[in-house]
Amino acid sequence: MRSAIGLRLLGIADFRNALDAQIAACEFDIGPTSITKQQRRAEKDENMKVSFSVLAASAILAVLSIPALAQSDTTIERLTTQKMDTFELGSIAWKDEPLLPHGAKSALLIGDPSKPGVFMAYLKFPANYEIPAHTHPFAEVVTVLKGSVWNGMGEKLDREKGDKLGVGASFTLPASHAHYLWNQEESVVLLTATGPWNIKYINPDDDPRK
Repeated sequence: MRSAIGLRLLGIADFRNALDAQIAACEFDIGPTSITKQQRRAEKDENMKVSFSVLAASAILAVLSIPALAQSDTTIERLTTQKMDTFELGSIAWKDEPLLPHGAKSALLIGDPSKPGVFMAYLKFPANYEIPAHTHPFAEVVTVLKGSVWNGMGEKLDREKGDKLGVGASFTLPASHAHYLWNQEESVVLLTATGPWNIKYINPDDDPRK
């Protein structure tokens, strides 16, 4: 009887010794503390998670920076003014407009047509005036302030085609789209455009600068 109990106790002791030996084999002594394989694996997984997060954040920042880099070469010159001015059509100081056929007058409200940036100007045309087909390098908005004008699209002036615009009406013109304009009575329009402003006539012989 005693020998059987002793064998059982011996078996239990051997099992505990084997278990302790197995636990010891899984530990690495690094000084005052020890780290098990399981702990090292957990730390490794955590480090991988941190590294992935850093890489993901870097990738997102790189993608977000692309538009900023693309825009760095096309700085927008915003509309600015140093004082408040009031303009009345009856007291405008008109000047000859050299880019348009003889008879057109212009008055600058704000901005500088010769430099990059937005500008606004009045244009005045005498009665029975024509601007032959031409294009502009940038988009424009034209609003009629006095009289009426006809605006047509195409590379040749055709009075049978075009839209009549009265006071208060506007039209938008995409960049490099050929158009022409004419009227029957004196008219004034407000031009909103981007400089440097220029006109390229479809027929070079129509250019008043020559």
